[in-house]
Amino acid sequence: MSPARLRSSAVVVSVVAVSLIAGQPAAAGAASSPRSIPHAAALPAGRATAALATRSPFPGKSATQIKRISTTAAAKARTVHVKGSVRDPELGPITVDIVIAANGARGTLTLTKSAASARLIRVGNTLFLQPDARFGGRDWAPDGELAGKWIRITRDDAEYWEMASLTVISGWARLIGDLRVTQRADGGVRGGTPTVRIHLPGSRGGSIYVASTGPAFPRLIVTHDKTVRFALYDWNAAVAPISRPAADLIIG
Repeated sequence: MSPARLRSSAVVVSVVAVSLIAGQPAAAGAASSPRSIPHAAALPAGRATAALATRSPFPGKSATQIKRISTTAAAKARTVHVKGSVRDPELGPITVDIVIAANGARGTLTLTKSAASARLIRVGNTLFLQPDARFGGRDWAPDGELAGKWIRITRDDAEYWEMASLTVISGWARLIGDLRVTQRADGGVRGGTPTVRIHLPGSRGGSIYVASTGPAFPRLIVTHDKTVRFALYDWNAAVAPISRPAADLIIG
């Protein structure tokens, strides 16, 4: 596998990570900040806001304080299932469906526009990427000779760091910690769990829906402009063992 072909596959993965973690500008007039996420009506001001904070979950906590509580809960979790999409201006919607455990992860990335997909596995500190012909680009798997193979990506490869954040819980916890939120509201029930919505209002803002019963896990991240939407669920659920691909299918 040539470096060029590996980069052509890695770029799609990095679009997801960079789109989420690099962020977007805050609302007009504000300083640039990491991407925040959807909206809802702003909380009432003054005494009404104070009353809501008193009788609601996380009494007396600001949106930023709730985010810190949620980030801490996420970082301590053993497993999670992340599923959603980010829309890239050129590539179109990129769907991520990945199960993450302490020592590994497995999932799929799909480009809706081109019907391309890639499987991704992490075992320990090694990543394995299995892109199909569409995902990897025109020069991937000439004559089908590499079809079904897995590209080994280690920490010595520059592409590793572009992909790894999608496959570890700490990467998603850092993402949540980077998001700017200024207000809180009732988030309704998400996946059967009552939530509090912490958000940055405005067309460039968004929301994090945080579980208000049990551990304060983030349940949903969504931007107001609908370019990003990720559900996070099955926190601490049992995950079947994640294994390396068969040795004869690994290249690199």
